[in-house]
Amino acid sequence: DTDQVAETKKREEGRRLRKSLGISANDLVIFTGGKLAPAKRTELLIEAVCSLRDVSLHLIVVGDADAANAEYKKQLMELAGGHSRIHFIGWLGRTDIYSYLDMANLAVFPASQSILWQQAIAMGLPLVVGDTGHQDISYLNLHQNIVILRSDEISSERLAEEIRGLAR
Repeated sequence: DTDQVAETKKREEGRRLRKSLGISANDLVIFTGGKLAPAKRTELLIEAVCSLRDVSLHLIVVGDADAANAEYKKQLMELAGGHSRIHFIGWLGRTDIYSYLDMANLAVFPASQSILWQQAIAMGLPLVVGDTGHQDISYLNLHQNIVILRSDEISSERLAEEIRGLAR
């Protein structure tokens, strides 16, 4: 929704959200989200963020688990350990997602494609994504502007490496 993108950027909604979450304008914000399920491999991104130990790095996790994945969500929360730089936001409305994307500097999706990938691209964010081989990603990467990790490359160490590289 390019009209929604333009309106969100015009209203500087990301700046307002950063302020409400205590995130500086100079901090690096990573966006991820979707259904919290093992197929998404969100635990790898949380491990990567925790390993970077950069106080100016924040992870925004949008979405939630259904009843079948409640244990996975619990594992993610424990892994994050109440870390002040990891923000679990929950489910958002269609237009609210753009506000959270507007506050981000990049989006990382370790695995399992979702509509959020297209929304992040529409917001002009660099992407790091994991290709688990179940869905063709090439149509999204026509200009080679997405870092695509092959299935055997998806790890917390590799995600941390890509985040470090994009943060420069």
